[in-house]
Amino acid sequence: MYSLRLSKFFGEESNEKKESERKRLKTKNSFLPLFANDIYVLNLSVNRPQNDHFLVHLSKNTLYICDLESATIIRKIPKWDLNNTCNALGRYYVGKSDSQNGSFNSNLILLPTHNSIDLMDLRDPKMHKSAISFKAQTRNENLNVISFDINSDSNVLAAGCEVAVDQNAYITLWDMRKNETLKTLSESHTDDVTAVEFHPTKKEILASGSDDQLINIYDIVEEGEEDDGLLYTLNAEESVSKIKWLPNNSEKLACLMENETFQLWDYNDVKPFFLITKNENENLNGSGNGEEVAVDIERRFISEYDTAVDFWSENDDFYFGLGKFDGTLTVYRYDSSVEEMSKRLQLDTILENGHNSILRTVCSTKDCLLTGGEDGNVCIWQTMND
Repeated sequence: MYSLRLSKFFGEESNEKKESERKRLKTKNSFLPLFANDIYVLNLSVNRPQNDHFLVHLSKNTLYICDLESATIIRKIPKWDLNNTCNALGRYYVGKSDSQNGSFNSNLILLPTHNSIDLMDLRDPKMHKSAISFKAQTRNENLNVISFDINSDSNVLAAGCEVAVDQNAYITLWDMRKNETLKTLSESHTDDVTAVEFHPTKKEILASGSDDQLINIYDIVEEGEEDDGLLYTLNAEESVSKIKWLPNNSEKLACLMENETFQLWDYNDVKPFFLITKNENENLNGSGNGEEVAVDIERRFISEYDTAVDFWSENDDFYFGLGKFDGTLTVYRYDSSVEEMSKRLQLDTILENGHNSILRTVCSTKDCLLTGGEDGNVCIWQTMND
């Protein structure tokens, strides 16, 4: 259970507050709006493991570093040629696990532009240029980056791109220590690569998703032709928006789809094993890996949501956030330890009275959640003790 500890308004504040019949939260503090124009909060990123600052990526190419405890602005990052599409949104430069090899540095952030990913040093008082710029390009064209991720030891950067003029859909990988291109993948997708996600513990395993409705799993250190490193291809039958690996399992991942559903996959199977949808007639008929194999799909029909907002893991738990147009977020926890598949998805909490418009992003940290949305509002939700 969470309560609303602080809220920071980056957009226009509504004069109306909806009174919910299910009062689960209390507002302890709030701040006046900073901007009169329409501003969306597109992404939030916390500087793990310190967990004392967070990055706010707003629409109209605006970013702020804020203090997590007080929700006050520490600094505004100068205007940058940001790419506000898909999953190419600013974040802290961190690995997926606490860095034990000395490479961890919470003073660095990654900002995607239209054809590069720029590494910025927050210790630079001006920040008028990047410390390192990773260029996504072919011999004849600059590529438009729309998704990116870093592997678990923070040394390899992957970027998914829009389809190029040559009709290839590229994934570029760099060695961040040397600013060198490791390899370029161009044959496994046929449409925009909207999601790339490294495995949280296996630094050589990369998942990608695309508007071509395919999910691919690669071993990026495999030498030879691209097909040699392509381990699995899964047919999702819907455009993929985001991908996250499930914790404590090396072969399962969750996908947020363009049609506002969630799919959970074991990459050894040809269909997802769990589906969260608001469409009672949702059906998946295709197959992956070239075979027709009968796989039972556990469908969880949830009628009372408008958008599939986000998903995230914290410690050993995995969560799904389902939003409504009034700003309410219903959080479900997926417990893979439950033997009966139909009981694995459980209602965790309902976040109410913090936002008044649709949510865009959720970010978790040790004892709180951060949410941002189209009302230009960042809310910090504190864990409530029973």
